[in-house]
Amino acid sequence: MILRRRSPRTSKSYFDMTTQTLQKWKNTQLGDVFTLNYGKGLPARERVNGEFPVYGSAGIVGYHNRPIVKAPGIIVGRKGSIGEIYFSKKDYYPIDTSYYINSSDKYDIRFIYYLLKQLNLKTLNTDAAVPGLNRNVAYQQKVRIPDLFAQRSIAGILLIYDDLIENNTRRIKILEQMAQAIYTEQFDSASQKKEKKVPLGEIIKIHRGKSYSSDELSENEGIPFVNLKCLVRDGGFRKSGLKWFIGKYKNTQKVVAGDIVMAVTDMTQDRRIVARAARVPTLEGGFGVISMDLVKIEPKDGNDKDYIYSLLRWSGFPDEVKNHANGANVLHLIPDRITDYKTYVAPTDQQKEFGEKVRPLLNLIDKLELQDESLRQTRDLLLPKLVTGGINIKN
Repeated sequence: MILRRRSPRTSKSYFDMTTQTLQKWKNTQLGDVFTLNYGKGLPARERVNGEFPVYGSAGIVGYHNRPIVKAPGIIVGRKGSIGEIYFSKKDYYPIDTSYYINSSDKYDIRFIYYLLKQLNLKTLNTDAAVPGLNRNVAYQQKVRIPDLFAQRSIAGILLIYDDLIENNTRRIKILEQMAQAIYTEQFDSASQKKEKKVPLGEIIKIHRGKSYSSDELSENEGIPFVNLKCLVRDGGFRKSGLKWFIGKYKNTQKVVAGDIVMAVTDMTQDRRIVARAARVPTLEGGFGVISMDLVKIEPKDGNDKDYIYSLLRWSGFPDEVKNHANGANVLHLIPDRITDYKTYVAPTDQQKEFGEKVRPLLNLIDKLELQDESLRQTRDLLLPKLVTGGINIKN
């Protein structure tokens, strides 16, 4: 099959994509293409809050008032979350748990980003104690690189998908801000803060997730398994984090679209996952199962689910309750800390009124997240074929 993309200025074919092999690709090694530069130490106590992202092996870990690398650039996880790949469109500060790659006129920086995403450098761990990526090992990875025009064409195709995903992400953020504003206006007034507070346990039930072993997970079949990777920092759902579960489970561990889940475990020490809530989107097969790192939060009779979700996301709940999580390397939150939390609870008629206002916004967020998932799946199908020459870019 040939896919043709038309130039916006002419009706002539801009490029053809076929399954033939490109003649202008060359075999090489990563070390001959770019340099993995070491990041520079910047402890959290020395950071001055500013506009420039600070990157570690797990992505953005904070912000600083000055960068040390000009954008665009690529960040590669060196210690901890090794082989994770990030792209920065803004000048940035890579810390010493990461490598960074500068832009160059010898190659297209976006193409290199997509190539590295395909290579899966996570498998090159050279340290048993603390996962680490040795750049000399990475340099030896054999790759095929096309000419610069083809690099730019390939990156341009994939960037279309990433731009659409990024645009949807911005729209989701705006919709969440609108929902939060409605909640704050209606329930976060000074007078209501003086109202009698009751434990959350009076309006919700907590259901623990499924403890599991690796042999209960599958690569491509089973039931959607909602786990810690499905939770976004500061709240929200990431569908790309889903796994597949083939074991047994209790009925109370099932979740469907619109259910509320919350993280009770956090692998990071900045506490931006634990005590954060998310709404479950539409899942394949109609339902999923939650892992032991999460709990399902079920409203008691008469209480509005979207009101409770908003309370858990946008009141003082997450910032207060997260401080009760304990652990040296992995943080754990006892579910009782959730139900014991005292807060003002609106009468059920006010909850219902609020739910009717905010539900259209939350439903639109769900639709945009589904669109993003579809875009990611299409991009991820194209990516390996494009960056390895499986699909040919012709002038």
